[in-house]
Amino acid sequence: MKVGITSYITLSKDKKDELRILHKRHKTVEKEYKKKKTALTSLQSYITGIVARNLNTYILGINSVHNTLVALKERVAPTNIARELYLSTQYAKVKKGPKNQNFEAWL
Repeated sequence: MKVGITSYITLSKDKKDELRILHKRHKTVEKEYKKKKTALTSLQSYITGIVARNLNTYILGINSVHNTLVALKERVAPTNIARELYLSTQYAKVKKGPKNQNFEAWL
């Protein structure tokens, strides 16, 4: 817009059309923003509601869904050592083979 123009009436027809288009675009963007913000707020409430009470202390005061999920992942997700230990015990169980049936039939 031009500097020095103080009222809508003093705008040219082209500038009025441009202003209408910009206003419509702004309303569309604002509507989409509000929709996303509502969805994120709902998701944050859902996460807070389903998390076990003993884990709530780790997510208290976090307002971002992303940061909440990161904090929960750091606290709850198994470490690489735990995964390796789990896999090695599972592998050891499979290596033993069955005791109550014929080995040839098991293969």
